[in-house]
Amino acid sequence: MLEIKSQETGYFPARPSLAGDKSGGLRVAAATPHILPGDVAHNTSAVCQLINEAHARQVDVIVFPDLVLSGASCGDLFFQRALVDAVLKGLGRILLETESIEMLICLSLPLLLDDKLLKVSAYLFQGEIVGVHPSDNLSSAEKRWFTPASELEGLYDHSYELLVEDPDFSKDLLADDSDRVWWQMINREGSSCPLVVRDLTAALSELAEPLASDDEDYISFSCDLSPLDFIPEYIHRYPFTLERSSHVIPGLRVMAEIPAAAKPYAAGGMRYFSQPEQILPLSKEACRPAKLVEPGQPDLTLLAISDARPEYPLFYRQLRSYLLERSAGDECIIVYAGAGESESTSLHVYAGHRLICANGRLLAEGEAFDNGLTLADLDVDRLFAADKPVDVQPAQDIGDDNGLSQEFPFMPPERSDWPEFSYQVLDLQARGLAERLRLLGARPVLGLSGGVDSTLALLVCLRACQILERPASDILCVSMPGPGSSPRSLAISESLAEICSCDLVTIDIGQAVALHLKAIGHDGSPDHTFENAQARERTQILMDLSNFKNGIVVGTGDLSELALGFCTYNGDQMSMYSVNHSVPKTLARIMLDTFAADLLTGKRSTDLPDQFFPHEKDNRLALANLLREVVSRPVSPELLPPDEDGSITQKTEEIIGPYEHNDFFLFYLFYDGRHPKVVYEMACETFHNTPGEKLKDEMIRFITRFIRNQFKRQPMPDGAQALPYSLSPHGAFQMPGDLSEQSLLDALDDL
Repeated sequence: MLEIKSQETGYFPARPSLAGDKSGGLRVAAATPHILPGDVAHNTSAVCQLINEAHARQVDVIVFPDLVLSGASCGDLFFQRALVDAVLKGLGRILLETESIEMLICLSLPLLLDDKLLKVSAYLFQGEIVGVHPSDNLSSAEKRWFTPASELEGLYDHSYELLVEDPDFSKDLLADDSDRVWWQMINREGSSCPLVVRDLTAALSELAEPLASDDEDYISFSCDLSPLDFIPEYIHRYPFTLERSSHVIPGLRVMAEIPAAAKPYAAGGMRYFSQPEQILPLSKEACRPAKLVEPGQPDLTLLAISDARPEYPLFYRQLRSYLLERSAGDECIIVYAGAGESESTSLHVYAGHRLICANGRLLAEGEAFDNGLTLADLDVDRLFAADKPVDVQPAQDIGDDNGLSQEFPFMPPERSDWPEFSYQVLDLQARGLAERLRLLGARPVLGLSGGVDSTLALLVCLRACQILERPASDILCVSMPGPGSSPRSLAISESLAEICSCDLVTIDIGQAVALHLKAIGHDGSPDHTFENAQARERTQILMDLSNFKNGIVVGTGDLSELALGFCTYNGDQMSMYSVNHSVPKTLARIMLDTFAADLLTGKRSTDLPDQFFPHEKDNRLALANLLREVVSRPVSPELLPPDEDGSITQKTEEIIGPYEHNDFFLFYLFYDGRHPKVVYEMACETFHNTPGEKLKDEMIRFITRFIRNQFKRQPMPDGAQALPYSLSPHGAFQMPGDLSEQSLLDALDDL
């Protein structure tokens, strides 16, 4: 699909871009294929399909996302040689299929050299590898799998060859003696294709000495034969050298660039991606490409950016501004291709952004969460005319906020951004869930309590069904009243399911809990066992219903509860896919309040598609009133019996303190990494109506609970982050479960 965005920020419907015949000049493309992470054969076919489509449209340069043949989200599967070999076979297939195509193809892939796995950008042209650039710009997370190029001594001192078997070669054919000689010369311990070797011709010449042995099975050969004569006919050879850029397009210098991966969570003001190195960490060479032009090289530079950056709310707005600003400052062309939504959603969501700009001008832009091609024709003389200056709005710069604090640090600093932020968070939560439901062919199963978290999760499920074009009845809502449930919570959950047209099942857990407690010898008194037995009974019901109804349990626990450990281990802490785990309680409340306001007024706060809520006006008004009521009620797990009038007796914030304070502590202590004393002083300034001694007690309680409840976070289920913050041990926040909090508490002694 060809498209261009029509506005400055957010996700917007696209309008058609280039079509028809090429009228001259340079035509470039950013491509996002639909891939399956780990399925190299499928991904290779998807890449070839887009290459052929681009060829039909007379594209000169095409750029693909990072690690597109394997998928960028393969994790430790990169350690598996079979995956790396499959990528080389896929590369060989692309080279065979593009022998007659005059197009420069920029492709990122893993490459094994001297037992070191590199991340490289390959330049392909007419079935040849015209250059390979190994990346030195790796994040700490990427260095787990890939070696920076600078750590390999003499890497640039050699030429290389890729050896790939013809895909039509039959493995059933017996190799003749010359084949065995070939492999002995390459590696007498045994080798096989695909293979990348250094200085093949020189190495074979050195090996071209008469071999003699008493072993009759050992093959010898005469030195009057060229070693190249022994190369089996079914082996394709692709020589290449390591090059920073490609000049195969006349008058154009193409620099492939792979930005370093984003950090797993923010630190030092990164929460708003306010610095360029946080928005898109490029290599030093790519920062000012014009300065690297050597005599005799083309003056015009095209920066081909292959990226695999997760999507976060409002992030693309800043990325877009940054790319425009960079292209104007460097007087270059930028083709940006981001990983698409078909990447794994175990940890993140990927939007597949595609953007082409030159000298500060936006030329073409793809629609988020859409695969395909985005094309642009470049009229170089017009784009880089000296008498036509370009006015580019710089990327938003929050600046150094070390001395500042916010009451809601997980939110954007400008309140005018909050509505769009809220909708984008919901959309990202839903897209992660939708991909998992699509992959498994399952329906969402949701425990609906009438509280903030389960209500937000319901809206996520509704949006996911809309994305999948499924009816709302595909959602199985389960209301499970128990000994601690209030009548109003039960009524709210039933009304939410009815208004949203979801399938609803009500299962009273009272008798099952009583039987279980009796079986273990418990007298039914309201203690921790009494409370946790209810949470685990509900989880068992949801898990079994999911098996029975072909569904997956959607987890509702939020970031704040995980931080405080205010959840039952193997109870509400566990699910099959968690949608709220990166959303703090304060944000969840703001989101529901924002949605309620839009539903009540009938006006939309953003330009996002109107696909989040029921279409009937009466249902929308009823839903808005329910959302407002949910936000206004006290947060409670409702595990202790209510009062005689049905009101809630167990109020979470009376036990652990206000969520506004806890989220503040969480952000500045563990995401911003500030000293406890500094955070205390910031809290006193921000929450000046709360006595300092009370804030200190709350902070001590938070630190203690945070450290001691790490064990509850260790077995967290899958779930894509909607924000760049998470406590998942799967790459986001890593800490043993048996540490002491004493050092942090000692820092508060002199307050």
